[in-house]
Amino acid sequence: MQSGFTILLRGKMKLVEIIKKEALILIAFVALTLIVFILYHPGANGPYMLDDYVNIKNNTSLKMEEFNISSLLDAAFSMRSGILYRPVAMLSFTLNYYFTGNIDGYPIKLINIFIHILTAWGVFLLTLLLLRRMEKTGSGVDQHGGEQRWTGPVALFIAALWLLHPLHVSTVLYTVQRMTELSAMYSFYAAIAYVKGRNDLLKGEQGGLWWVLGAVGIGSILSTLSKENGALLPLLLLVIEGIFYRFKFHPDIHKSSKRWIYGAIIFPSVGLLIYLIGLVIAMPEGLYSRDFTLIQRLITESRVIFFYLRLIFLPDIRAMGLNHDDFGISTGLLSPPATILSLTGIAILLAVALYGVRKNRFPVLSFSILWFLAGHLLESTVVQLELVYEHRNYLPAYGPLFAAGYYINHYLFSANRILRGIKYVVPLLILILLAIPLKERIGHWSMPSKFFFNELKNHPKSARNFVELANGHVLAQQYPRAFAAYQTAARLNPNETGLLLAGLEILVHKMNKAPQKEIIDMIESSLRNNKITSYTVEKLITFAGDSLHRDEENNPVADRTMVERFLVAAIANRYPWPNDSKLGETYFMLAELRFRQSRLEDAAAALEKTVSLIPMKYDARIGLLRIYLTLNKITEAEEQIKQLEDAALDPSRQMVIAGLRQDLTNLKTVEIHRR
Repeated sequence: MQSGFTILLRGKMKLVEIIKKEALILIAFVALTLIVFILYHPGANGPYMLDDYVNIKNNTSLKMEEFNISSLLDAAFSMRSGILYRPVAMLSFTLNYYFTGNIDGYPIKLINIFIHILTAWGVFLLTLLLLRRMEKTGSGVDQHGGEQRWTGPVALFIAALWLLHPLHVSTVLYTVQRMTELSAMYSFYAAIAYVKGRNDLLKGEQGGLWWVLGAVGIGSILSTLSKENGALLPLLLLVIEGIFYRFKFHPDIHKSSKRWIYGAIIFPSVGLLIYLIGLVIAMPEGLYSRDFTLIQRLITESRVIFFYLRLIFLPDIRAMGLNHDDFGISTGLLSPPATILSLTGIAILLAVALYGVRKNRFPVLSFSILWFLAGHLLESTVVQLELVYEHRNYLPAYGPLFAAGYYINHYLFSANRILRGIKYVVPLLILILLAIPLKERIGHWSMPSKFFFNELKNHPKSARNFVELANGHVLAQQYPRAFAAYQTAARLNPNETGLLLAGLEILVHKMNKAPQKEIIDMIESSLRNNKITSYTVEKLITFAGDSLHRDEENNPVADRTMVERFLVAAIANRYPWPNDSKLGETYFMLAELRFRQSRLEDAAAALEKTVSLIPMKYDARIGLLRIYLTLNKITEAEEQIKQLEDAALDPSRQMVIAGLRQDLTNLKTVEIHRR
């Protein structure tokens, strides 16, 4: 009796000890998140940049004045990039504006910081669950040098590595990348729900099926509607399943439940692979609208993957930056030689991971490799994106950091020669070594002057950095410096005609100087022979529009003949355009130019091209109708009237069309009298 009581007492004491230890871990993580908030807070004062302007600052739909369904829907679908428009992320931005009443970046970046911290809690909980799952399967070691319940400290360390990593600064403080943050946050919490459900199913609890299906269904919807790479969630859950659960179930679980789980994670993953294969089939070399071919992108991304791994394991902030357009393109397996080495390295990593899964060995290594590669499957393969962006690692970096944190602690706790105090001091020192560059990098992002200076210092061959420098000079009305910055950018990226046009815009419309013939010829040749990018179209339309608004007679530099040369050269470009809409807008601008020169037939021809490319471009149809009426083309005018009457137009356009309809009636009457 006494011995039984003693055993019970010891059990209770052990339980109390475990609870105290886990409470200390939670307190430590709360303290860590407070420290991270303090570190990140100065960065909330940083500048808007790149896509922030078009998607957030200048997006009038986000600044809703009335809180109603219509305004919320307008804001949610106000971003026209991506397949699904990312409504969850855009909705969060408009709510941010509505409740803060502020259009500067501070309140938005502040919420980004909170989302980063909230996501870190998801990282911590998921890590804790996965480590404890490893303990139960015997893959991990419960006793490490006499230490009990080591999973808590290790989960804390791994989550801290992710939370403090300076690579994530360009996600958290790049305002628009809240999309990436939200997508990752929903993915981590969905993974937690999945693991919870699978643990229940292993215990024979049928209700675990709903946790699994909810994780896949709700998690995928929220994550994907924040950013498209949320579609990777089923594949990431398949990685967890294949390594930590190996499709094992309690004997009492129904076979139908197993089939539901197989279908929930396998079918979407296979569908994603089919989608990527379909992109390859639909994108022959000539249709690829970048400065590189599909093959060049794929082999270059092999080097990019190892560049990312270098930044994860050796976080040198001098190699980091918002823009990595200075990353060289691989033009062949040996150009540069690192290409073949990188491709071989990825093949070896993948082979090692798959071997580990098949043989049920080294699960941590297999998980880290497969999670990382799966996380890059969309943005680092065949989708037509730019080559390098650090924010693409926000979710995938969890894999390598999971392995790093696990193996560091595994060695420390398993080595009997290492003193107990050192076992805790070493992880703490590692976190301090991460926090120092994190603080420094946040400081760079806290002020525009610091940010641009540091970006140029770290990436002096980045054309985009010089574009940002030029934009800063324009805001300060230092136009000669802005022109010089654009010239430097154009030298660094000679294939991007938009840089030449941006410089010309400064020279002609800000400095009121006539361009040299060599510059005009260079731009015309570039528009005709280099690929037309979205940036080129933007700058071409801007330059043409500004030229049309100037008085040519009183301003000798407003040369509309030059503008027409540019528009015609761009339209004659031998490469496919980014899309029909951009080509149609260029025809529309050409039509406006020719109309002002009283070249009505030529203007009509350009407008006909516009409406064939953009059928919903009603202003083009109205312009075409006016020209047809002027040229007495009754049949053609009637066709445009019919097209416009079938459209849902605003009241102002309806009034214009009513007047033009009356003009058409009068024209018909005159023609009848003539006969």
